[in-house]
Amino acid sequence: MTHELQSLTNQPSVSRTSDRQIASSYRSAFASQLKKLGSFILRYGLFAILLYFGAYKFTIEEAQGIAPLLAHSPLQLAAGLIGTQAISNVDRLQ
Repeated sequence: MTHELQSLTNQPSVSRTSDRQIASSYRSAFASQLKKLGSFILRYGLFAILLYFGAYKFTIEEAQGIAPLLAHSPLQLAAGLIGTQAISNVDRLQ
């Protein structure tokens, strides 16, 4: 009888093995969803940041910031004719 008991305790339980497999599949499904969420956040977060910086290039503050650079530039004459904001916009579109 003890020999039979030993042989039963040495063999892994079928329910334990299947519980581990189920837990592993849940973890891998969760990891997959987490990976998709992370990719979504990174992709659209970067898009939002680049969109913000790109839109900032067409503001008055950016045009005033580029004005000292235009003072000693061949575009100085054009800045006098069409304005600093227009030069700032053209400079960013090239």
